[in-house]
Amino acid sequence: ENAENCMQMQHKEYEFHVCSSIENKTLTCIRDLGAKIADEVHKRISESKAPIERLSFVGHSLGGVITRIALTSPLLEPYLDKLYTFISLSSPHLGSAFHTSNILPSATWVLQKYTSSKSLKQIRLLDSKTIQNCEIYKLSKETVLERFKNVIIVSSHQDLYVPFASARMELCKESSKGTKMGKAHSEMVHNLITPLLKKDVNFLKVNVLFGKPSEFMDGFIGRHAHIRML
Repeated sequence: ENAENCMQMQHKEYEFHVCSSIENKTLTCIRDLGAKIADEVHKRISESKAPIERLSFVGHSLGGVITRIALTSPLLEPYLDKLYTFISLSSPHLGSAFHTSNILPSATWVLQKYTSSKSLKQIRLLDSKTIQNCEIYKLSKETVLERFKNVIIVSSHQDLYVPFASARMELCKESSKGTKMGKAHSEMVHNLITPLLKKDVNFLKVNVLFGKPSEFMDGFIGRHAHIRML
């Protein structure tokens, strides 16, 4: 709420809304999270006194993925022609199957196992025996991002929480090795990028370089860059 008020004071010509319906609930199913965001955005628009001319979204980490899911909801269908800018800040659009960190995959496995987190399982593309039936893969086939005028993907090599290629929606070394997961990774990139190139979308990728982290451990596991994206 403080961030929302701060932005509103600086840019009075726009209306801002910081979603709160999934706060501290991101370990549940990403489809359910997307539905909650869709409902919250729909209510916010319905309560607005001014007509909606443009609708933009900024999503950090899992929020970027959940935003894409929310935009597939029938509740937001009436506003799809108003979509303007989508900004993704270190979001795992391709999941986290190909991680660059030697520590986080094990830590994620432990967290998912002992919390029974559906979202972590989905982000790891382990929610179905068939990769093409995994939520992240199915989401890559949804016609969402190409509805925006501008798509800005922000990532950082220093962020080890989210695989760099996943945050940038691009191929990596592992995706060319011919494995089932590698093939699926390549297909997701194709599903996401090809529609953007065919449509009149301003597509921009930004790589951010941060200074040295204040805490050694934060730098070691790549957390500082992930948090500082905010």
